[in-house]
Amino acid sequence: MSTDPTAFTLKLHRTFNAPREFIFRAWTEPTLMQQWYCPNPAWGIKAHSAAMANGTWQVAMLPAEGDPYVVAGTYHEVTPPSRLVFTWRWVAGDESIETLVTVDLSDLSAETTELTLIHERFSDQQALENHEQGWSGCFDRLATLQID
Repeated sequence: MSTDPTAFTLKLHRTFNAPREFIFRAWTEPTLMQQWYCPNPAWGIKAHSAAMANGTWQVAMLPAEGDPYVVAGTYHEVTPPSRLVFTWRWVAGDESIETLVTVDLSDLSAETTELTLIHERFSDQQALENHEQGWSGCFDRLATLQID
């Protein structure tokens, strides 16, 4: 295990068939966050978001049985519709380390968006791999959102 909390960084790329403005809204509006911000489609989601610098956000993933999984943080940068930087911390459990997430959105066309996610400051490789699996499941759900 590394003693350097910045040693483990996850970087993911994903293309979405939706305008950049919609994908940005999906990251910042609670009604949209509640439709994708959990890798398990059988679980409920409750979300809060005050998408502004120093604003807070929180997502509770609600399994049918057992305690919710709650993650929260603070926005450091909110630049619609292209960039979000926010902290990420599990509210309960062993993963009390605060990590940092950067989301960059780029237009590939008027209706296609490239997302680059950098999630850094993991304590070890296992935490990175767990979050890679979680983000991949979330992105699968984000890809199915209906544009309003």
